[in-house]
Amino acid sequence: MKKTGLSIIIPFAGEYPQVLFTIQATAQMLLPTKVPFEIIAVDNHCGMLAGQAEDIASGCAKNLERKLIDDAEDLTAEDMFEVHNKVPPVYENRLGAAIQASAKGNEWLKYLKYDRRLSHWRAKRVGVEESEYDTLLFMDAHVVPTPAVADMFMHYRFKKTYGDNGKFYFDLGTMHMPLTYKILEWHRLVYKLVIQNEYFYTYSFTPLRNTKEVFEVPCMSTCGMMIGRHIYDRIGGWPEGLGVYGGGENFMNYTLAVCGFKKFIYPFTTLFHHGDRRDYHYYGDDMIGNRMIAHYLFGGEELLSNFVRIAKGRQAMLQQIARRVKAQHEQHRGIIKNEQKISIEEWAKQWT
Repeated sequence: MKKTGLSIIIPFAGEYPQVLFTIQATAQMLLPTKVPFEIIAVDNHCGMLAGQAEDIASGCAKNLERKLIDDAEDLTAEDMFEVHNKVPPVYENRLGAAIQASAKGNEWLKYLKYDRRLSHWRAKRVGVEESEYDTLLFMDAHVVPTPAVADMFMHYRFKKTYGDNGKFYFDLGTMHMPLTYKILEWHRLVYKLVIQNEYFYTYSFTPLRNTKEVFEVPCMSTCGMMIGRHIYDRIGGWPEGLGVYGGGENFMNYTLAVCGFKKFIYPFTTLFHHGDRRDYHYYGDDMIGNRMIAHYLFGGEELLSNFVRIAKGRQAMLQQIARRVKAQHEQHRGIIKNEQKISIEEWAKQWT
């Protein structure tokens, strides 16, 4: 039985120094309140991340060398700084050392490390495994929430919704902060359901409507998502096979949907998001594999087969990835199938 409170999970890979500001800003908003909380920073610095930086540095160096040979007279000062400007500063794990040292003096801060491979989804899973409270809040390493995050927790954890026979939001599903894409942006956004080519369940941004009420949406960003640990456990948590980028939000949104859980927007807070280049990048086969994992878990073998058929890429390669996905996630699919209340197709009709 978890204690009542808020466990905030923040994975990071590079992103120096913005995650330091995310952590401190979040803590300072919660410390004056009565909400018990912890911030769990999960360090995803790994060989894969450093390898990406090395590849970028090598490419920049070759371009610079080529220009020195071919166009030496046209070489500018900007050319000389090309490597410095483009290569992420991730050779040295400065963030990990800084956060680990800071955790000694801040009782609300935990430092964890996940270095098997680059995947903020798996890093989040590691954070959850070490959490001590009954409510989880997932945030990226490049955001600043408004102070109403404490009010959002109280509303989610303790308020009843009369539209669902007096049940608590905490048992009905998840609650999300509307967000901005840029850190100084004033237009707030939520997600809307998008179904591409009949079988690809995805999402896109749409403006937040003008409202003073909590309201339900079909899907929403998992950056700024509160979820009860009991709900997270019932759907099996973040899939262990998810790679660098993509697929995780498809999984969370539509698995919750087929298992009968709702997504609510709390419009009285905002998550200001730093939309910019990251210190890591994804790979095409990795992202398509993540999407396959999501579709298999919330839709089963039939949806996975249809997704593969409409996906871009060589069918032989896609089929190979799909076989691996099924083999690795059969047990997780069984967990979700036992919880499932409705098919993804029938659920989507309610929103389209």
